[in-house]
Amino acid sequence: MNRTGKQDEPRGCLAACLTPSGRGAIATVVVWGVDARQCVSRFFQPAGKRPLSERPPREIAFGVWGTDDCRGEELVVCCRDDATVEVQCHGGRAAVERILADLASQGCRVVSSSEWITSRYADAVEAAARGALSQATTERTAAILLDQLRGAWRRELTRIAELVEAANQTGREPIEARERLRSLELRSDIGRHLTSPWKVVLAGFPNVGKSLLMNRLLGYERSIVFDQAGTTRDVLSGRTAFDGWPVELLDTAGLRISDDSIESAGVERARRQLLAADLIVLVVDARDSMTEARLSGELGLEPLSLRQPFLFVANKSDLLAGTPPVPNSVADDVLLVSAL
Repeated sequence: MNRTGKQDEPRGCLAACLTPSGRGAIATVVVWGVDARQCVSRFFQPAGKRPLSERPPREIAFGVWGTDDCRGEELVVCCRDDATVEVQCHGGRAAVERILADLASQGCRVVSSSEWITSRYADAVEAAARGALSQATTERTAAILLDQLRGAWRRELTRIAELVEAANQTGREPIEARERLRSLELRSDIGRHLTSPWKVVLAGFPNVGKSLLMNRLLGYERSIVFDQAGTTRDVLSGRTAFDGWPVELLDTAGLRISDDSIESAGVERARRQLLAADLIVLVVDARDSMTEARLSGELGLEPLSLRQPFLFVANKSDLLAGTPPVPNSVADDVLLVSAL
């Protein structure tokens, strides 16, 4: 490790894609090691006359990736320092995999982004923060993780340690330190969703509009919508973001007892998804009376209510003449919507 807190450059080089999974126009491939420039130069053909080896750090070079026999796509290369080269290419997986395969053919060891970060940064806290930041999929979660990288979490831990030390010196109970630790613990589940989406399961009886509601929330047609009960047989998922937080929506088969073996298998899968949900959106027909007995008897949801939060949605409000008949004994708040 050198004085900057970074690991010394490895012999040979490492290559990794730092761009998180998901759709994106640009992907970043980083090459690190004493042979980084040499490895990249074997495939990068700059548009100008100067080769990559003669370019100063941080100068951006436009060119083509490939060989004389196999010309590739246009991209941008930047030498961050003498041992680090960044390749900015098309965001599709095919382009990234081609570049990594070419680098591997020259002796580069291809690693995951998390392994590259661990190899690059000796400080465990900084490495963890950088690894999490590389997996952020929204601007909001990236901003929170960037704040952590800049020392927010470390400052909080330092403050807690100071409070404990002060309490020990005065012989008092470290009440404030405990409260701060408890606050960190309570926020741990939220922190987990900075890099993984909240799992929201749409559940309910057949033909209440779950699939159409999911399509509206996603903004595109993910689920087949048909007015026949039992259309959805499997669990369908789609990812989006609400208020800057990544969310995975899951459309499930309508919960009911069926003689159809395929539909019954879909219902069983739906029940398993409920157990792993961060939030269950229970969709009902706004025209139906929904009692606690019906929920627990026909849907079997009463035990789940002790562990997972519910959001009750009365759909098809466009067909409703008056107030939805969902009683307050089932839910204090019922969200009245129309997915049309």
